[in-house]
Amino acid sequence: MLLNSLGDPADRADYRARLRSYLEERADALSADSRRRLATNPLRVLDSKEDASVVAGAPATLDHLGAAAATHFAGVRSGLERRKIPYEIAPRLVRGLDYYNRTVFEYQASSYTAAQGALGGGGRYDPLAELLGGPPTPGVGLAMGVDRIVAAMPEVSGREGRGVFVVVADPERREEALDLVAALRTGGLAADADLGERSVKAQFKAAARRGATVAAVVGVEWARGLVTVRDMATGEEEAVPIGEVAAWTRAR
Repeated sequence: MLLNSLGDPADRADYRARLRSYLEERADALSADSRRRLATNPLRVLDSKEDASVVAGAPATLDHLGAAAATHFAGVRSGLERRKIPYEIAPRLVRGLDYYNRTVFEYQASSYTAAQGALGGGGRYDPLAELLGGPPTPGVGLAMGVDRIVAAMPEVSGREGRGVFVVVADPERREEALDLVAALRTGGLAADADLGERSVKAQFKAAARRGATVAAVVGVEWARGLVTVRDMATGEEEAVPIGEVAAWTRAR
């Protein structure tokens, strides 16, 4: 995964101005398409393969983050590292549309080069709801290329059909719940969790909607090394050691 941060709107505006100044000084070396983009949206020039040599020396967004955005990005990186999710900082990875802010990302298969393109990508767009006349609303989205994913699939081992939905019963254990999701995925099981702060009842409904085989409840018993697991088909429940959730699921 390639990762970058655009910062908050004020950070982005400052970066755009600095990038425009840098590119204008080198306009004669840019392709015709990039010169056109320079006048309308200079961030799009960073996507140009033709102008890679100019882009390589361009200012990086990470050097223009405000304190809040820098702290947020450090938290994103910490979460990935905690769950052993590999990533690479791509300091000139951007999204051209104005409603993107903070984290942006792209996925690449190891068999693909940068020139072949990404499997998909996206980012946060917290300002979008307000731009459409609504209240401030956190947002994130991504788009994936189906053909590219299919082409890359032979090198990716599939996960089993059985799925685990991790229910967060103790808000203080949210990070541990996400650790469990990551461990189950690493072990070959499909796993998911609710990233909001909904009630336990609402989370169980989400597990049912998603067709989970098992719901694993992370609550106060985590301190004793236990998770309560529920067979979503029969309603059977049992407290099992954290490390045995995968085996319990496979036995269903």
